Amino acid sequence: MKRKWVYLIVLLFIAVLVFWKFIYAPQTKLGEIMARDQQRKRDIKKLQTALELYYQNNHKYPLNLGDKVYVTSNSANELNQKLVSQYLPQTINDPGNPNNKNQPQYFYWQVNTTTYFLFSNLENTNNLDAKPAPTDGTATARTYAIQIGSITVSYNYWISNLGVKPGTTPTPSPSPTITASPRPTPTNTPQGPSFTPPGKGKK
Repeated sequence: MKRKWVYLIVLLFIAVLVFWKFIYAPQTKLGEIMARDQQRKRDIKKLQTALELYYQNNHKYPLNLGDKVYVTSNSANELNQKLVSQYLPQTINDPGNPNNKNQPQYFYWQVNTTTYFLFSNLENTNNLDAKPAPTDGTATARTYAIQIGSITVSYNYWISNLGVKPGTTPTPSPSPTITASPRPTPTNTPQGPSFTPPGKGKK
């Protein structure tokens, strides 16, 4: 009897380990990855809004034609100096990737006086969308490699103001509207004439 209990305890312990390793831990990790990626998309959108507000006030974008800069939490960063306080409440920085120490920072490329690209690198690379690629959007790509000095950095997510009038602030995506299904209107079923069985009538 005692041996059976030992076997049951060992089996239970193995079951818990299997559940933790193959079900709970992967799901938890995926949830953390998706949360960081959502933060990256929000950060990039905030930067885009700040750039357009800057253009509205200055009739130009903050850097010069062809400039390429990382967007980091460094207050001395050239882009931060022109955007933070008036157009951004604080510096923006990639949330980091505990699984990759080489996670690239956000990146700003001012292609010309009216066009820019903002880049980030998502951790979840499943189902990446093909997007209009730099510099003119005539080609599409899921990843794009940028030469920064002697270093090549690859990004898989970016947004741009291609085809949009400079100074136009991006509008947030509308939340889906949930409409209730109409309730069926009750109908009265017409009744036929009453039927009195033979022999049950009045005498």
